Amino acid sequence: MDCIGEAAVKGAIPKNQSKEFSTISYPNEILNRRSEQLSYRIFKRLIDVTISVIFIIVQAPIIVLLAFLIKLDSPGPILIRQKRIGKNRRRKVYNTHSFDRRKRNMRGQPFIMYKFRSMHMNSNLYDVKPTSITDTRITRLGRFLRRSCLDEIPQVINVLKGDMSLVGPRPELEFIVQEYDDHQLQRLQVKPGITGLWQLKGSRKKHIHEDIHLDLEYIRRQSLKTDFYILLQTLKFAFFLRNF
Repeated sequence: MDCIGEAAVKGAIPKNQSKEFSTISYPNEILNRRSEQLSYRIFKRLIDVTISVIFIIVQAPIIVLLAFLIKLDSPGPILIRQKRIGKNRRRKVYNTHSFDRRKRNMRGQPFIMYKFRSMHMNSNLYDVKPTSITDTRITRLGRFLRRSCLDEIPQVINVLKGDMSLVGPRPELEFIVQEYDDHQLQRLQVKPGITGLWQLKGSRKKHIHEDIHLDLEYIRRQSLKTDFYILLQTLKFAFFLRNF
């Protein structure tokens, strides 16, 4: 997560005072905060990679079985690839008063997200919301995959690539991010995740913007303890096939 609270103005320090200024230290609380954030990011990345590798090794038979069943259930590819918007990796200050909303709002890093296919091919021809229990776009196996969240398994590839984390806000589609206001853009301060507070306390049947305060709450409270809590709760919900 980018550090908050630092500011620098080019040319604001007179040359004859630059040497004196270089001896001034940041307050201890700022240094401690930056150190804690760096340690958190390092340990979180190590945990992401370790758990993802172990998960792939242990769940390899199930992954192969699901791939076979998806292919058997309906024609089409096993995986779907979607362009999503991830963390804003730029450090410069943006002009929030730009009149071009597309340029002002597109601050995240695009990436390709992977999921197990749970819908029929050419499903855009159907005019039914995905959350409907009568949605004809979703395959028979796809209903189970969505209820159990098994359709999210391929996203461990994104975690290994560094596009995503195990825990974080959900990555959103590009055209939706283009309509974000400044409040919603705060979701792009951290890497998106496979699971998060929105998935646990909210509902997959709600529009993501209805529970955006949960993503912002996670960003404010993020820690290894919070991440482990969310992971454990996700495993519990997935085990009991609860559709959150």
